[in-house]
Amino acid sequence: MVTNNLTTTQQRQIEGSLLSLKSKIHEAAEILKEEIEDVEVPLKTEAIALVIYDWLEEKLEDIDWHYQQSSTLQNAIFKLALEEERKQDNYRN
Repeated sequence: MVTNNLTTTQQRQIEGSLLSLKSKIHEAAEILKEEIEDVEVPLKTEAIALVIYDWLEEKLEDIDWHYQQSSTLQNAIFKLALEEERKQDNYRN
């Protein structure tokens, strides 16, 4: 029988952790953006903070992309393994 390397519970825990991390990064980025907008700061400092904010947003997109690719790849491998198992069962019968 083909089994996934991670149990459903483990997959859900990972998904929950990633969503929590994403939420915390997004929240930190929003706070940073609000702080920048609320305080008079030298232009150079504001520019640096905006670069950091953009970087954080980009990292969120990277996390989403890698998670989606990992999930898609894992599902594809699992489906291929199931198909191979069916072929073996048909060959034996």
